Amino acid sequence: MAPVEGPHPVDTYVGTRIKVRRKLLKMTQTDLANALGVSYQQVQKYEKGDNRVSASMLHATAKILGVQLVYFFEGAPDVGMSDVPVHQTKGNSKPDPMVKPDVIRLIREFDRIIDPKVRRRLIDLAVSFAESEIRREA
Repeated sequence: MAPVEGPHPVDTYVGTRIKVRRKLLKMTQTDLANALGVSYQQVQKYEKGDNRVSASMLHATAKILGVQLVYFFEGAPDVGMSDVPVHQTKGNSKPDPMVKPDVIRLIREFDRIIDPKVRRRLIDLAVSFAESEIRREA
């Protein structure tokens, strides 16, 4: 396996997932840093993928952010893993939509809706819009 220049893509991906979840919770880098017992600069480095997050630090981060460890790796690139058996056949070459500010805002606002019927109608509306976009592109 050839060495990777710059941050490893998986480290960058994990960092992005940390950042997305932190922002969904309206938590600052300083808030997360204080909870982890590190500097906010260290959190910045984790989020950029410049510094790798150790297993114990990732475990603590998951607890603070209220997610399972698998959250950080869902959809991660399979870079440099050609010789490792993969049990998931579904690849994802598209950029993660969760890093877009409007997606984060939509999720945050959706989570505030309590009525399950309203939530369902909103999902149906989004599906309808997406399907019309697909038909328009065809």
